[in-house]
Amino acid sequence: MKRLFPLVLAVLLIALIATLCACTPKAYQIQEKLKKEGYMAQSFDYESAGVEQDKTSYVFSAVKGTTGGNGNYVYVIAFKSESDAVRYESRNKDSAVRQNLTRKGKLIVYGDAASVAILTD
Repeated sequence: MKRLFPLVLAVLLIALIATLCACTPKAYQIQEKLKKEGYMAQSFDYESAGVEQDKTSYVFSAVKGTTGGNGNYVYVIAFKSESDAVRYESRNKDSAVRQNLTRKGKLIVYGDAASVAILTD
């Protein structure tokens, strides 16, 4: 019985880690979802997003229509750790620049309300 407990605990821990890793969608999955809605994905500057490159898995923006305030836009930041995502959210939640900022696990999304809603539903 004493040998069985650590084994069961190890299996549960591995299952928990696998579940947490599977929660954040991959970049191509998000880009495909936006592409189906008529968005075009493009890269954007880490510095303008206020993140350090080594703390993220990927970042990109997507635009539908024209730029310059007449189109729809969304910025996507996937952090490597949830604690970094939480920290980014708390620092930028009330930012006028990062409108409609939403966190879902390790994923941060901000932009116009309609675009953010596509990724948070």
